Amino acid sequence: MENPGSFRIFCLETATAVLLASVFSFALFNGVPQVPTLTPGAADARYFKSFDTFYPFYLQEHTHDTSRLLHFGGTACCLLVCLLNQPHKAVGVFSFGGLMGLVASRLCTGMPEAPAYEAFAALGGLLVACQMFYFPMRALVLCLVCGYGAAWAGHFYFEKNQPATFTYPVWSFAGDVHLFFDMVSEYSTRGLAK
Repeated sequence: MENPGSFRIFCLETATAVLLASVFSFALFNGVPQVPTLTPGAADARYFKSFDTFYPFYLQEHTHDTSRLLHFGGTACCLLVCLLNQPHKAVGVFSFGGLMGLVASRLCTGMPEAPAYEAFAALGGLLVACQMFYFPMRALVLCLVCGYGAAWAGHFYFEKNQPATFTYPVWSFAGDVHLFFDMVSEYSTRGLAK
């Protein structure tokens, strides 16, 4: 029989991961209160207040079928790495990173360097969460390289546009995951219809 202490730790880690995922999902879909900026007129004309307003823009940037397949493959590879490396911890790691990036995006609205601050906050959140959850760093690096490598190849070679990650890092990450599940559900719906 396994040590009861390790089962309690597993339950605590899983509960923390679910809580972080819930907070991240709520903040992503309902918005985080925006902090007033020092330069209110400098806000990006394409600032999105919610994921619902961002996702149509995201889909416009992903019209090429090969690019979508590369995004799907990159996200699938990332999910596979997470499933093979303690999935209950991966949920907490990516939720914490996303939450940190989302908070940074609200704090930096209107600043020209906002995407960089958002990306660094999200990456810093991922690194901190890896330490908090004892998630393998090699798995995180593999996720980022596979996921973003495939997606960026789709943008640079097929879409011929700049990845949304460079301007909207957290929204783009959420868009990648949403597109993945949209494609899975579309495929399964087509399969059921036959």
